[in-house]
Amino acid sequence: MTILRSLAMLAVVGAALSAQAQKVTLRYNPPAGKTYVYASTSTNSQTTPQGKMSMKQTMTVTTKIVKNVGGKVTTETTMSGAKVTATGPAAGMAANIEKTLNGTKTTAVMDNRGRPVDMKASGSAMMQSVMSGMSSGLGSMQGFPAEPVGVGSKWSSVMDFQKMMSGMMQGMSITGGKIPVNMVLKSFEVSNGRKLAVISVSLKGSFGIVPPKNSGAPSGNVTTTMNTTAVMKVDVVTGMPVEVVSTGSGSTAFGKMKMDQSTSSTMKLVK
Repeated sequence: MTILRSLAMLAVVGAALSAQAQKVTLRYNPPAGKTYVYASTSTNSQTTPQGKMSMKQTMTVTTKIVKNVGGKVTTETTMSGAKVTATGPAAGMAANIEKTLNGTKTTAVMDNRGRPVDMKASGSAMMQSVMSGMSSGLGSMQGFPAEPVGVGSKWSSVMDFQKMMSGMMQGMSITGGKIPVNMVLKSFEVSNGRKLAVISVSLKGSFGIVPPKNSGAPSGNVTTTMNTTAVMKVDVVTGMPVEVVSTGSGSTAFGKMKMDQSTSSTMKLVK
């Protein structure tokens, strides 16, 4: 019996090692007509000279795969059921944020490595400008690597915040902002019949915001630093995220004034 148990244990260990040694080619390839529903929760806490404030958002994010042709995937993503609670100076903004989020629809075109080609949003001009900027900035960020990857494989990219934030700056300019993003394939696992690639993501850097001349704003840079880590679980077959959990910290400084913040978010496939 002892020998049989030992052989069985060796077989299990061998199978696990074999699974971890394999390589896969990750591609964004969800089937047209499929709809994915996610539960999203995010929190943000800030300490400012005026005091502490915090905000929590929960919502449902629904992504429909409109078409998948020629290595390009068109999706429509709608936010609904948004609930926002806030304390401190942010408390008065909760209702307006809920109104902005609920019903907002984003149409995106992605290539087969999960990189955005184009993004458009319904709603306010600000929201449309923000999505356009995100498309430009994320376009410089490599999604899935070109080559097959296995456990321990690493790849990196750059997220261009200068392009991402162009629509929100209203005449301000960004200095720096090309922040490195490092990814590591940590493991494979199986959940609900799906084979998942577990990928860690880290992003650390800073950028400056410069107010326009003759704006009446004090001269000098506003410097923002960030340090974010995340774990993504991605369906190996479709390239769709099944779960994304992230935490981050950062600060914004202007002269002797400084605002510290911490963030966390979870997005999980529920349907």
